[in-house]
Amino acid sequence: MPEEIVWNKKLLVVSLILGVVAAGLFYAYSVRMQKKLTGDTVRVLAWKRDLGAGSLIAMKDIEFPTVRRRLAETIDGILLDREDDIRLLKGQAYVSRNVYKGDFVRFNDIIGPSGQSPSAAINEGMRAVTLRVDPNTTPGDMLRVNDRVDVIGLVNVGAKGAKAYTILENVRVLAVGGQSEPPSEQWSKDITGRRYQPSLRAYRSVTVEVTRETAESLSELEPRILGNIRIALRRPPRGTEAGVSGTLNPELQAILKQPLPQDVGS
Repeated sequence: MPEEIVWNKKLLVVSLILGVVAAGLFYAYSVRMQKKLTGDTVRVLAWKRDLGAGSLIAMKDIEFPTVRRRLAETIDGILLDREDDIRLLKGQAYVSRNVYKGDFVRFNDIIGPSGQSPSAAINEGMRAVTLRVDPNTTPGDMLRVNDRVDVIGLVNVGAKGAKAYTILENVRVLAVGGQSEPPSEQWSKDITGRRYQPSLRAYRSVTVEVTRETAESLSELEPRILGNIRIALRRPPRGTEAGVSGTLNPELQAILKQPLPQDVGS
C-alpha cells in the first residue's frame, strides 16, 4: 500500500510536468501561427488628434498603435515606440506642418527640441545668402554643410575688362542645394575606407554665412559678375584656424564705387 501511494505521487508529478510542457508548446504554437497570420508587429507613434503647424507637442497628443513591421519599414521617417524616438517629442518640440488624427508620426513632422528651425544654425549677427552656381563646376558630393569655401567670380571692372576675384574667402556653408541636412542618414566610405555622410551630387545653389554689410554689397556686385560663380572647397579648419569670415574682398569695395559698365557714357 505505501508503495502504491509513492507511485501515484510520482505519476501525479510527471502528469503536472507533462501538462506544463504541453501548455508551453501550445502557447509557442499559437504565437507562431498568429505571426503567420498577422506578420511580425511593432508599436509605432501616431497622432491622437489634429494639430496645426507650429503647435507645441504633448505626449497626450500621441498614441501607440501596433502595425505590421513590414508596413512600418516602408514608411520613411516613421517614429517607433522606443526611447530615442520618444525623446524627440519632449523638451518643447513643435509640429512643422499640419498633422491629422490617425496619421503616423514622422521625423519631418517635428521641429525641435525648443522649436528650432535650420536658421538657428546661423551665428549671431550673421546672414544666410544663397548663391547660384553651375552644377558642372561645383565640388559635387565633396561639399557638405559647415564646410569652408572660397567664392570666386569673374568681375566686370569696366574699361579694364574682366578679372577673376576671390569674392568671399573662408565662408561657412549653411546649405547645399537648399538642404541644410544630409539627404540620407546612411554612411558611405571614401577610397581610403573612412566613413562620411553623403551629400548632393548635383545642385544649383549654395547658401553661405556672411555679415549684413556683405549681404548688401553682394547685391550691388551681382550685376558686375559675368556668368556663374565658382566654389573652391577648403580643408576643414583646426582649432581657431577658421578665423573671421563672411566679409567681402576689400579689393572689390573700390569697384562698387564705380558706375556699372552699362551706365558709363549714358
